Amino acid sequence: MGPARSNLSERGATAPEYALIGALVAGVIVLSVTALGQMVLDLFETTTVVFQGLW
Repeated sequence: MGPARSNLSERGATAPEYALIGALVAGVIVLSVTALGQMVLDLFETTTVVFQGLW
């Protein structure tokens, strides 16, 4: 009975573990978009101003 019991503790990831991983990935994406979003917006605005000056 000992080996069968140890195999149960070494099974693959369960749904709650996958949910935690998914939540972590989503959190990283949100933080990245928040941090980089303003920089990208500023870049597009600068590019727009430059192109408007050329016309």
